[in-house]
Amino acid sequence: MLSNVKRLVMPTAVFALILAAVVAAMGSGGAQAANPRDRDGDGLKNAQERACGTNPDDRDSDDDGKPDGREDRDGDGLTNRGEFALGLKCRDADSDDDGVNDGNEDADDDGLDNEDEPRMRTDPKDADTDDDGTLDGDEDKDGDKRANEDEDDRRESDEDGDHDGIDDEDENEFGDDSNNDDSDDDGVKDGDEDSDHDGVHDEDEDDSSDANEDDGDDDGVDDEDENEVDGDADDSDTDNDGLDDGEDDDVDADGELDDDEEEDTDDDGTPDDEEDGSDNNP
Repeated sequence: MLSNVKRLVMPTAVFALILAAVVAAMGSGGAQAANPRDRDGDGLKNAQERACGTNPDDRDSDDDGKPDGREDRDGDGLTNRGEFALGLKCRDADSDDDGVNDGNEDADDDGLDNEDEPRMRTDPKDADTDDDGTLDGDEDKDGDKRANEDEDDRRESDEDGDHDGIDDEDENEFGDDSNNDDSDDDGVKDGDEDSDHDGVHDEDEDDSSDANEDDGDDDGVDDEDENEVDGDADDSDTDNDGLDDGEDDDVDADGELDDDEEEDTDDDGTPDDEEDGSDNNP
């Protein structure tokens, strides 16, 4: 009788072990099959991994403790996953070759750089993430009376892709195009306009919130003011006379001191203060 019980128990135990192994294998395979396009679960699809040069079967290809999807392969301020979400290239810091890093672009024209949208928990593809009628960049997430788009002004310089004197993130406030230095095609650069007719050029409207005006070429003239003296924001000595623009009284080398030059914003030969308001109106 005992021997019969042993013969019955032993096969049953073996069967149980085999069944457990099969279930475990199915469970492992099922977890992978849940998202077969991201085999290692790092936030990047297999095809995206190949585009980034990472391993689709290794969650952390470089073993630095960070999943591949959260890496910034090209150092442009956007995670690899964020790049693909915006249709950008994870191995090219400036996907559209316009001179502005992808992270500093503003895909949805809401005033927030692409790289700042995650920090504000906003959607880089939706200018008004919460649909409250206020652009994400104009919101005040932390209630400190500084717009979201101005929160980083103290720690980083802002891009001015079209060199019109207005930071890209502020263009929307004036209804301007951050890729066009003269959005209304009236012959006056956007920064030299006075949209609210308060006597202050648009480029100077945000000076109170910009703790540090950027001077990219270290010539003593803020980048946004270079156009006022016909200077080059990327050249500290625009006229190559040996003097930095900030020390030069005649930056454009036209023989007339900059302080004495009368502004002629439409370049028609008539100073603005002598325009008659007809066809010559700047």
